[in-house]
Amino acid sequence: MKPIMSLASGVRRLLTDCEVLPLGRGIVRIRTLARLLPIDSSWSKFFTSQSGYIYWRHVRIIYQAARQNFSSIPVTRYAPGPMVNICNQILGRQDHLALVPGSGLSDRDRLKLQRFLTRVRFVINDITGQGRGGRKVKVCKKITAHSASSLRFTNKDGIEMSVSQYFSLLGITLSHPEWTCVETTSGAAYPIELCYVIPGQLMRKQIPLDLMSASMNFMQKAPQERLNSIVASHSILNHDTSEYMRSFGMTVDPSPQKCLARMLKTPLLDYGEDSTHRPENGAWNFKGRKVHTPVEIPSWAVVFYDRGARVGDVTREIVNLLVSEATRMGIRMDLNPPILFPSAQSLEVAQHLQSAGQRAVQRYCTPPTLLVIVLPQNSADLYQAVKHFGDVTRGVATQCLKGSLARGASEQYWANVCLKINAKLGGINTKLNVFDSPSWIFDPSCPVMIIASHVMHPAPGAHGRPSFVGVVGSLDSSAVRYTALNIAQDSRVTMIRDLEDIIYELVGRHAWWKVNREKQAKSFPERIIYYHSGVSDGQFPQVLSIHLPAIQGIPPMRPCDLV
Repeated sequence: MKPIMSLASGVRRLLTDCEVLPLGRGIVRIRTLARLLPIDSSWSKFFTSQSGYIYWRHVRIIYQAARQNFSSIPVTRYAPGPMVNICNQILGRQDHLALVPGSGLSDRDRLKLQRFLTRVRFVINDITGQGRGGRKVKVCKKITAHSASSLRFTNKDGIEMSVSQYFSLLGITLSHPEWTCVETTSGAAYPIELCYVIPGQLMRKQIPLDLMSASMNFMQKAPQERLNSIVASHSILNHDTSEYMRSFGMTVDPSPQKCLARMLKTPLLDYGEDSTHRPENGAWNFKGRKVHTPVEIPSWAVVFYDRGARVGDVTREIVNLLVSEATRMGIRMDLNPPILFPSAQSLEVAQHLQSAGQRAVQRYCTPPTLLVIVLPQNSADLYQAVKHFGDVTRGVATQCLKGSLARGASEQYWANVCLKINAKLGGINTKLNVFDSPSWIFDPSCPVMIIASHVMHPAPGAHGRPSFVGVVGSLDSSAVRYTALNIAQDSRVTMIRDLEDIIYELVGRHAWWKVNREKQAKSFPERIIYYHSGVSDGQFPQVLSIHLPAIQGIPPMRPCDLV
């Protein structure tokens, strides 16, 4: 069929250039990628796309017809073009020395380029016009620590020469022999100025955190726009003009299937001071409302890394707006916390935050329960260091803010920040209304526990890294307080190992809370509602055969088992 014959980058993939967002640093976010997989014996699946995403098509046989189910996901690819330009974007430099090993290109920057460019396919540009470059595709393995003029090898005739000398023999005079080279999987080295990244390559690495916001904004679509995009994808298959379809007398209706449905009623939520609200159209705000159970913050500090927030009264304004909104929502916190202004270029983040904690102890005579960090733009490394200090090193809650968003932010922005802070410190933002919810959720004669799990796999292309399992379980009768467990297991294994032990631990914590905090006579759950995200249709039987017995097989607990 024509779709297979016209694929642009191999037998199974089709990439086009409409709706493209250059994110920078050699990364392009696209809305158009088609992938065609053979239909298996049950007509089960293949991929296709048009106007925006990878489209997953699942063909189901029904009475007197076959139905196609489409869904979509975004994709990322490497930006095509001269490799020098991509490297300059990654390093954020345009000067001549940026790619000179030992002078402008440090080992740290070289490894940064190498991590990004490993397994990227490229060709050599023909700058002579004599066909010297060739279009044979090569695969990057590493970025060399030596320049083209200093990297030497012995040719097949036993003559030792540099890479630049070798290309001179081919009639190619390098403009920058002092620049680094690209070593391929075959062991050959090519001057980076001659390397050209070919188009249509999917990037399987994770998008940098500071580019994630722009990427997500580009991919967001209203439901009707998404539907229109999926419907438009039908044309790429060319069913109407396919000689194979006509020879079998088959036609495909491009219109979506219409079926009866009903919109579920949104739950009624309890807020603070006995107020209630029912969200509408998938949105709500806290204007004029308080959180259900606010926390008190006896000790806290603020650390400003964003230079723009240090100008004039901006610092005081940010702190005042945060405290004002927190107070309005019922959260109690001091208006004059210690404020620190360390350099964002310094690597001593842990020392900065430790100093902030010590300042809080001096002011409040108790360790801080919250550190608010105001970050500059493009501060992914700084953010990770802050979270490592708070979550791993010291066990203190941290709330990061982008200075560019916090300056002059609206009341709704600060309300969202306060919701995060309140939840992190053990408060309750909202509860399901008892009288408006299904009776089985709050039935004291048959207590319910909710457990949810998720498995996070390493980034595509990563080797030797484990998958991580996160499981949470409800503690209280209202199912608003949760406890969490996380474990590492074999890489890319979806089924959770030792789930029985995990469930046993969570049920024990649930029972402890019921006995010690709620003084309930019936502490163990009679029913467990289990959620497991990321399960495909084909994995349902596997989940039922592995996870369900693990949940049902937890040993009976006795009061003495609780600690």
